[in-house]
Amino acid sequence: MEKRSTARIFIVLGMALALSGCSKGSEAYENQTESLPAKIEDDVPAVSDSDTDTDSTWVSITPEGDETDPPATVEDDINVSFSHDDRSFTVNGKTYDIAELNDGSTAVMDVWQTGDWIIADCHVNPHFGMYYLVNIYTGNIEKRIRGTNLTWSGDDITTAVYSVMGDVYNFKDHIVYSGSDDEIYDIKYNTSGDQITIETFGGNTYTEYVDNDDTAMYRYADYLRYPTEDRWDEFMRQAPEDAVTFVMDTPPEDVAALLPPPEEFTTDTPECFYVVSLEDDTSVRLARGDMDTDTWEFKPSYTAHSTTLNRGEACGYRMVIPEGLPSYAVYFIAGNKRGMIPVSILTGKTDRCGEFVVSK
Repeated sequence: MEKRSTARIFIVLGMALALSGCSKGSEAYENQTESLPAKIEDDVPAVSDSDTDTDSTWVSITPEGDETDPPATVEDDINVSFSHDDRSFTVNGKTYDIAELNDGSTAVMDVWQTGDWIIADCHVNPHFGMYYLVNIYTGNIEKRIRGTNLTWSGDDITTAVYSVMGDVYNFKDHIVYSGSDDEIYDIKYNTSGDQITIETFGGNTYTEYVDNDDTAMYRYADYLRYPTEDRWDEFMRQAPEDAVTFVMDTPPEDVAALLPPPEEFTTDTPECFYVVSLEDDTSVRLARGDMDTDTWEFKPSYTAHSTTLNRGEACGYRMVIPEGLPSYAVYFIAGNKRGMIPVSILTGKTDRCGEFVVSK
C-alpha cells in the first residue's frame, strides 16, 4: 500500500513552481545502587507529623511511496479495520472527524497500520502535516505529531523521527538534529536502526546517530495497554540480570496517561519520578535525606512515603527532579533482592526516561 507524506508533496510542488519562476543532564548518580540493611526501617526513620532492539527494516514515508511495509505484529484475537475519506478516518468502527480534532488539518491523505498503531496522515499546509496515532487496544488517539517525514525502524513506531522545517525530533518530541534554514526533504533510517540520513531541499545530506534507549519504557506501556504474559516478557527482555525494579523520570504524556496519578510532593511542576515493580510484594520506600559528598552515599533522614507493589504495578512522586545533589532516594526490597536509586535526572549522554535498578 502506497503511503505519502502530504506536507512534502505540497513542498515539492511549491519548490517546482519557485524554480520555474526564478536532555538536562548530570550523570553523577547514574546507575547508582547500594546494598541495604536487613530492614529499611532500621536505616530510615519514620516520618513525623511535622515532616510531611529493533527489526533491521525501516519505514520511510516518501513522496515516491517506496517504503518497506512493516510486518504485522497484532495478536490473532483482535480484528483490526480502518478506512478514511477526505474529512475523517475510522478505526475499528470509531470515526474521527478532523474538524472536531481542531488541529488545523484540512484533509485526510492516507491511513495505515504498523504494529499496534493505526496512523492517519493529514494535510495542514505545504510545510507540514498532522499524524494521529490510534492504539488498536485502547481505541484512543494517544499521540499527535505535527510535522512531516515521519520515519521509523522496523514495526516499532516508538523509534519514529520526524521533521519540522530544518529540525528533527524523536518520538518523545525531543530534538535530535537542528539544521539551518534549509528545509528537510527526506529522512531515512539505516539498516541497523541507529542512524538516520537527512536530505534537504538545498541538496545537503547529513547523517545523525539516533539513540532509542527507552525501549523498556515503551514495552512496559505496551503491557499496560494489553497486559498479556508475552508483553510482560517483551518488557523483561530489556532487563539486566538481578534487576529489582524499573524507574522512570518524567515519562512522556502517552506513557504517563497509562500510569496512576503520582503522589503530590510538589504541585507546581510537571516533573515526576515513577517506580515499577518487577515482582509481587515489592517494598518501595521514598526517603528524604542528603548526599554525602565525601563518600557519594545517600544519607536518609526519614521515610516520606512507603507502599508495597505487585508485579507490573507502579507508583509515582510529583517533585522537582534535581540536576545536582538529590534530596530524595527510593529504596526497594523484592524477595532477597535489594536496591536503591537517588531521585535525580536519568538523561545524561543519551535521551532516556527509564532505567532498571539492579540489586546489589
